Amino acid sequence: MRCHSSLQCLPSYRCLRMYEATAPVVGQRASEPAGVSGAEYLGYGVGDLAFNLIWSSGLAYSVYFYTDICVIPASIVAAIMLVARILNAGTDPLIGLWIDRRVNSERTRPFIRWGAVPLGLALFLSFVPLSGNVAQKTAWASVTYLSMIVLYSLLNIPYGVLLNLITGDSRTRLKLATARMVGACVGGMLIGLVTVKAATLLGGDNIRRGFALYGAIAGFTTAALLLLTWKLTRERLVYSTRTSVGLVSSVRSLIVDRDWLAITASMAFATIASTMIYAMAIYFAIYSVRRDELFGGTLISVLSFATLLGTFAAPFAAGLLGSRRSAIVANVGQAALLVLVSVMSLTSALALLIAAAVGLLAGVREPSVYTLLSNALDQHADDAGAANIGLGYSLNSALLKAAFGIGSGATGAMLAMSDYVPGAKLQAATAMQAIRLGFGLLPATLLVLAAWMIVFARVDPDARAPNTSES
Repeated sequence: MRCHSSLQCLPSYRCLRMYEATAPVVGQRASEPAGVSGAEYLGYGVGDLAFNLIWSSGLAYSVYFYTDICVIPASIVAAIMLVARILNAGTDPLIGLWIDRRVNSERTRPFIRWGAVPLGLALFLSFVPLSGNVAQKTAWASVTYLSMIVLYSLLNIPYGVLLNLITGDSRTRLKLATARMVGACVGGMLIGLVTVKAATLLGGDNIRRGFALYGAIAGFTTAALLLLTWKLTRERLVYSTRTSVGLVSSVRSLIVDRDWLAITASMAFATIASTMIYAMAIYFAIYSVRRDELFGGTLISVLSFATLLGTFAAPFAAGLLGSRRSAIVANVGQAALLVLVSVMSLTSALALLIAAAVGLLAGVREPSVYTLLSNALDQHADDAGAANIGLGYSLNSALLKAAFGIGSGATGAMLAMSDYVPGAKLQAATAMQAIRLGFGLLPATLLVLAAWMIVFARVDPDARAPNTSES
């Protein structure tokens, strides 16, 4: 067992049986938990499909929606993206702490059950374009966007922690993480494929009305899918602590944990890179490839569909190279391809080909990274003597939210500072350079840093959850 300086003196914990009297001895685990059926893989997978109806909408279309549909200045949009995400990141640790303190009932599934409908409604409202002056539109965009993001965290963090509670078996976790990524990729692919077309079809000659109707459909679908996740999944493992460990000590134990910190930093760098790629994709399609908004949607769909295919290859890659090495190779491969984007003049076909390769490597990386994170949280719980899986996941999520805000804010700021003119057919040379830089070289640099961070992680990708009871 590793020690984290003074944290070796924290009170040890053990997991308590909460649902049945026939608990196995602490530390005793079956090689494969009983009852994880295809329906449960489906239920867990469609959860991230629902979250990606929100995540991909915000990642790929929020900047475009606010600048070109609502006609809000790019500098204001950049501020909304950055402030909303960073402020929202402050709520994530509170949610994680809430989860860790729920010792007399299920920890995660009730959040999903009762929050599904409010989250769907918030998604709808965020796509309702308010008429008025810039101040009124900015206020509406800020309130609805922030509300959606807060509710997103209130459900998404319990959903992520649920992976630790379904099973302690690393192989099964990899399968669940793969199912999650399949759902995420399908959601992202649908967003890229149908958003602009649906808004155009539903709105006719009124694109603003079309986006509002699209938001209503997406919100309803989100709520329905999350309720399906709640219905089909089950919490089996129970983490608990007999002696309360303070918030400050819990946070300190995480920020000095080498494994958790390295994996979280890697995910943050990759998140900033992915955010910039998706947010810049529609601008890159219009102004660098010289196509239209629909081709931008196609580019996003190709990225998402290729990522979907990559997730199916993730278990094979992890089995061949190990989870750490496959994640490192995927990050470096993406970086190399994006460097090419920065220096080459791309045809439509070549742009789609590179996007497919970038997406494929992203799909290979993500299930392994989430499995490493889940196992790192287990190992941290064993080392630090406190079951801080909720707080650990939520702090990871908070940093990823901040990373998303940095990526979105950087995209808007780069456009604002480069003399980008919303809707103009011709852009200044500085704007063209910013678009190419934001889609290519900057994300490539961040992905190299993401690969470097994983090198520092020592977590055993084949470890089982320590000190847990299974119901």
